[in-house]
Amino acid sequence: MKRTTIYMLRAILCVGILCFNGLIAGAQGIDEILQQIARNNPQLHAQDKARNAEKIELKTSNNLDRTAVSYSPFFANGVQGIASSELVVSQDFDFPTLYAGRNKMIKKQSEVLDTRFESLRRDVLLDARLLCIQLVHQQKLATVLKRQHDCMARLTSHCETNLQQGNATVMDLNKTRLEAMKLTTAMEECNAQISEIKTTLTALNGNKELALDGIAYPTIDALPDDATLLAQYMANDLELKSAQLQNETINREISLTRQENLPSLSVGYRRNTALEERSHGFLVGAAVPLFSNRNRTRAAKARLESAEAETEHQRIHTEAQIRSLISQMHATRNALQAYDAALMQTSMDTFVKACQEGEISVIDCCREQADILEKMQEMLELEQQYHLIVASIMKNN
Repeated sequence: MKRTTIYMLRAILCVGILCFNGLIAGAQGIDEILQQIARNNPQLHAQDKARNAEKIELKTSNNLDRTAVSYSPFFANGVQGIASSELVVSQDFDFPTLYAGRNKMIKKQSEVLDTRFESLRRDVLLDARLLCIQLVHQQKLATVLKRQHDCMARLTSHCETNLQQGNATVMDLNKTRLEAMKLTTAMEECNAQISEIKTTLTALNGNKELALDGIAYPTIDALPDDATLLAQYMANDLELKSAQLQNETINREISLTRQENLPSLSVGYRRNTALEERSHGFLVGAAVPLFSNRNRTRAAKARLESAEAETEHQRIHTEAQIRSLISQMHATRNALQAYDAALMQTSMDTFVKACQEGEISVIDCCREQADILEKMQEMLELEQQYHLIVASIMKNN
């Protein structure tokens, strides 16, 4: 009879484990937390300022050279003061088409900077999201451990009473106390993990307080099919976008190196003064790059070939990575479904009550509670893993 009761209780508890998903209600959504971190994260603030500074510096690379002004006084024997003088004002500049070409390259370089910043922002927020998911897991685990600890405390109290009445042994009491000690240690470790995660999230938020107690897993809408998931990820991946933009920038550089074979120009104004006459004139000159631009186009083409090969390697690696994540997602979801047999929630009180009524022994009760706790932890770990995987797959959306 006792063994039959154990099997029945075990079956009921195992299939009802997933009902613990609703143990914690979300006081603040993860998306709200991420919005605050996006506003307050010090690393993002610093990199945003650095990005703007780099953009300004890029624009300075397309300015005209300095305007040269020179003045030369001349002296002669028998002439008091300045006998004559020369004033020269000149300006050097590149061939006009180069400025338009540089502007196009600067726009591409600015797009690269923007994409890299968005990639950093995405990574910071993904780290924060993963931490939030881990926090939800630890909070749910803490709730499960607390409930089981309460059950064990009631069982310990029952054993103490029965021991006084001669209906229990010291071994029974010691067993319940040892199990309670193990649960207390597990609760302390869980609370330490919760505190550490909260500290890290607060730091990501610029040490500004976040409402982190009671957050819940995000709702996962119906995901598209695998082919669509893969296509969306590859199309939106910011690392690949940045690499492609970098390749386009090198293409612009190749075009510029070809244009730099055109002569640079200079214009100026010259004024000469003497005691009896003054003269004015203009300067026009050109500098032809016969040797200074040699092999630069070839070097830029070599860099482009290298960058394109690296981009292709990155694309292959990224595709393999996302395929692996999608496979893990399906495996984890299937494993989770095995725990959910559509049965109603039950609690550890069932075993305590059965023990109190003499249907099972204290030793059997402790053993079954340990087995159930292990299954609960497996389920909670799978649930956390599923949300972590989905968050990684959807990080570019």
